[in-house]
Amino acid sequence: MLFQKFTLDGQTGIKDPLGMSGIRLEVDTTIIHAGLPFIKNINRAVMQSGLDITELVLAPLASAESSLNKRQKELGVA
Repeated sequence: MLFQKFTLDGQTGIKDPLGMSGIRLEVDTTIIHAGLPFIKNINRAVMQSGLDITELVLAPLASAESSLNKRQKELGVA
């Protein structure tokens, strides 16, 4: 899950600007930084257990993804 809001030529609230035309495209997004050694250790431990990783997600974002519906996310719950 990636939180993004786009603004195209001053028009806000755009969820997906693909196919739109404009001069200025802005994005409000969340970027999460994690230390590479920590990620490699987690990946190694999971792979040794015989499982595959498809995506790493920050714990609070994973909780929100599993417990909120689409409308609640759009409204910006806390």
